[in-house]
Amino acid sequence: MNNSTPKYEYMQINSKQIIVDTAYQRILDPERVKKIVSNFNPYTVNAIKVSSRDGKYYVFDGQHTVASLKLRNNNYDLMVECKVYYGLTQADEARQFSEQTGIARGVLTNAKMKSLIVAGDIEIIDLNNIVESVGFHLSFSNSGGNNRIVACGTLFRIYKKVSQAELVYILTTIKNSWNGAGGSLNKEILEGMYLFLKHTRTR
Repeated sequence: MNNSTPKYEYMQINSKQIIVDTAYQRILDPERVKKIVSNFNPYTVNAIKVSSRDGKYYVFDGQHTVASLKLRNNNYDLMVECKVYYGLTQADEARQFSEQTGIARGVLTNAKMKSLIVAGDIEIIDLNNIVESVGFHLSFSNSGGNNRIVACGTLFRIYKKVSQAELVYILTTIKNSWNGAGGSLNKEILEGMYLFLKHTRTR
């Protein structure tokens, strides 16, 4: 996406035409939707941001708002006020999604990292490649399990402080010690391994 102001227009779109691109979007949280409905204020509802791409409308800011509006309408589709952007690629949409701020629209670290991979972020892609080279996977859905790293934010902070070889050492040591058991990939063990490495470096 270039630095010029993107072309957009406001228009109403039927909610059944608004698509969620799961390549970079988080999973819809029903509890979040219910909370929005219970605190609903029609004067504070912002226009949904969607991208007109390949003849379809992809929401990159407001999927929970769309779901809450539909829930308030007895789960029937309805016309939704949208700010429609033109000329965005899927990577552009993912980048915009990852840069959302504020409590009401906060994006979890794992979901943000997922979107940044689609957006082509060099550091996140490099981290993901390192993780997969060891036989682990980043868990963008916050779902744990064998060989799945849920503490993505912690791992990224470590990635920023060590070399590639040192990160491979940390992850390989964990894998060899616990054979990829899900409990071995939590925040505490990752941070503990980093502190151990830091201590041995300074000796």
